[in-house]
Order: sequence, then C-alpha cells, then structure tokens
Amino acid sequence: MSMMPIGAFALLLVASFGVLQLIRAEEVILMEPFDPLKMLGTWYVWKRNVHLTDQTSNARCLRVAIEHDGSSGDIYKMVVKWLDPNNGNLDVSLFVVDDRSHPARFFFKSDEHKIALSVLGTDYDNWAVAHGMLGLKDSYFVATRKLPLEGAALGDIENVLNKNQVSKDFVIIDHSSC
Repeated sequence: MSMMPIGAFALLLVASFGVLQLIRAEEVILMEPFDPLKMLGTWYVWKRNVHLTDQTSNARCLRVAIEHDGSSGDIYKMVVKWLDPNNGNLDVSLFVVDDRSHPARFFFKSDEHKIALSVLGTDYDNWAVAHGMLGLKDSYFVATRKLPLEGAALGDIENVLNKNQVSKDFVIIDHSSC
C-alpha cells in the first residue's frame, strides 16, 4: 500500500472542507434596513443552538445589555450577564471594534474574545434573531425584550430563521429563578 504524498493529502483535506461548506445550508442574511440605535437596552437570550464560549456553556438567566454613548461616535458596548450554577453571577463586557461594513454587523472585543455579531431580523421592541461567530464556532440565537415571548412574534422569528435556512436545533435558556 503506497502512502499518499502530504501535498495530495492536504489538497484532499481542503477539498473535503470545501464540500462540507457547500452542503452547509445555513445563511447569514443581514437585516435591511437596520438601525443599531433601536437595539439599545436589555435583551434576554431565549434560545441558541451553540454556546460560543465555554464560560457560558451552563448559563442560566443569560441577558445582554447594549449601550451607546452618543458622544463616542460608533462605539457600542455589550455587557453579557448570566448565572453559572457553579460560579454564581458572571459577566463580560465587549466593545465594538468595527461596525462600518454593514449597520447590522458588529465586531465586539473583550480581553479574551473577538465576536462577530450579525442581526438577521428584529422588530426592535420584542424580539431579535442574530448570528454570532467566535473563530470557526458559530451560533444562531433568539433574544427577547421580555419573557415569555408573545405568540405573534413566534411566526416572525420563524420566518427569519427560514429565510436564513437555519435547520439547527435550539436549546432554550433557563430563565427561572433569576
């Protein structure tokens, strides 16, 4: 049995990865038009399909506060807070690194992470569907202004997920006893 040269193996690996990318059905279709100032305030992460960082793998009561100081131009701050069953209340602050490519795309940075966040749809007052990416790890998630989510919003959320061909299973975040 002959051994495959390393170059051929690398080419095969790259080609296989390319095929896997082609069969990945999910999309990231940014919301048009989008006003980032209407996203300010507190959002509760209702469901997600993957945790982007190990810190939030067991997160309960996961919420995000988006802040903007008008005198700072395009600088936004996102404070993520959650309850970890083993470590109590935790939080991390992320600051916008760049958001000029599209109003619905943000790049947040903390001491440890740089996260790309894309808003796929929102009504600004009740719900938002977004996609986050940290390195090669990505997750779709749904956030709400209050829990439980109203019935009419569920159809709008489903429409955004369908438009983006999201077929991944979601995990509901526990917000009891927060």
